[in-house]
Amino acid sequence: MQPTRLLTLALVLGAVHPHVLAQIPANTFTYYVSNNGNDAQAGTSPATAWKTLAKVTAFGQATGFHAGDSILLERGGTWNEMLTLGSNGTSAARINLSHYGLAAAPPVITRINAGLTARCVYLTGSHWSVRGLQFERAHRGIECDSLTG
Repeated sequence: MQPTRLLTLALVLGAVHPHVLAQIPANTFTYYVSNNGNDAQAGTSPATAWKTLAKVTAFGQATGFHAGDSILLERGGTWNEMLTLGSNGTSAARINLSHYGLAAAPPVITRINAGLTARCVYLTGSHWSVRGLQFERAHRGIECDSLTG
């Protein structure tokens, strides 16, 4: 390696404060949800995707999602159920709720016939990032309770 590259690498590494490095988790996971999935599978790849939001909720309550994890719903899919998430990310590593796949339509969470107080997603944890999802037929698309980030 040339001396200039070593110096640049040293400057870059030195510029990152150890406190920031300590906040970035080493083991993060991506979980996939598809209308063609199976809740008995691992959920850690598109080929082993979970099927229901109930599975995501149950996994979150039993095991918990961790800072830096992602939960991705397949584009073009529709779920008529509520998703409840209570885990905490950090300011340096949020937990992501988003989408994957190539379909033109975004993933849809709907609450058909769920009543006037229905919500699609209920977040009680902190430091979440929610992007690219569509919410339909609910009084509240996302309800956040006691969030700090």
